[in-house]
Amino acid sequence: MKKAALLAAGAAVIVTGISFAPPVDAADNVLRIGSRTPAKSSLIRKGLQPWAEAVSRDSGGTLEIKTFWGGSLVRSLAKQYEAVLGGIQDGAQILPAYTAKLFPDYTVFSLPYMFPDPDKGSEIAWRAHAAGLLTGTEKLHVATVFTNDNGGIHLSVKLNTIGDLKGNKIRAAGPEEAKVISILGGSPVSMGIPAVAEGLNRGVITGLLSGWSALRTFRLEPLLKTHVDVPSGVRSFVLGVRKDKFDALPAAARRSFDKHSGLALAKTMGGINQGNQVRVRKSEAEKGKTILKPMGAEEAALRKKFQVLHDEWIARVKDGPRKYKEIQKIIKQVNSSS
Repeated sequence: MKKAALLAAGAAVIVTGISFAPPVDAADNVLRIGSRTPAKSSLIRKGLQPWAEAVSRDSGGTLEIKTFWGGSLVRSLAKQYEAVLGGIQDGAQILPAYTAKLFPDYTVFSLPYMFPDPDKGSEIAWRAHAAGLLTGTEKLHVATVFTNDNGGIHLSVKLNTIGDLKGNKIRAAGPEEAKVISILGGSPVSMGIPAVAEGLNRGVITGLLSGWSALRTFRLEPLLKTHVDVPSGVRSFVLGVRKDKFDALPAAARRSFDKHSGLALAKTMGGINQGNQVRVRKSEAEKGKTILKPMGAEEAALRKKFQVLHDEWIARVKDGPRKYKEIQKIIKQVNSSS
């Protein structure tokens, strides 16, 4: 009987091992938060790590946030949300652009000529979330939503005009960015940003669409020769914890978590991205890199071309006309507040 019981127990362990990822720490007062962003980046050093420490410190011993930066728990940017739902990590910094089908409202951030720089863009993103205009995060307790700076096209080859983009293979984070690249004449290539450096070195791609701040985070500046400075949308980020895990925390832990989250954290993260993009822009200009910025009639023509993406978003997204109008109101309010 003992042998049979042991065999049965062993079988149960094997089945469990196949069906569920083993938790790093199953303690009820521990949250495992992950991000693909490198631990040495300013977003982590000045933003998320101090946030995690403050939440833990002010919880009165009822909560410990364990952090896993640089993809140490989950390597793939596209699988951060899946890993939260599956219990591999309790929370994560999620980039909705990589799983746009799960977060259709968040594709609004990919629209060119719509959102301001990240210091204001992050406040807009949080206010839009708080107003219920950004669905898809119902299974999360959202700590904050923030953005990086407006994307440009950054290339490893020398261009003389924006028209020279035609035929260049440009990395896109998702289908919405791919549309922007196509309108500009490039050929979009789906690729996670951690793979871009190798892609540029091997000639798989000749450029990427991304915010300027990301160029330093992923050490891409030395590989680039030309920047096409078109405000081609921002990328939104959601920092959230699986809702059932959050709801099971002690009240003091939940209070501390919320105290250090929300709009204040959005502004902190947006401010870091703002400072980063200013420094990268200045550095690339001082190095004599080519920066192509549309002006006058050329800019007006681009705005007209990009309008189709705005119209498509309004038609495609559930309750699109109302959401677009309300988000535009928030943008106007935030832009006029300073």
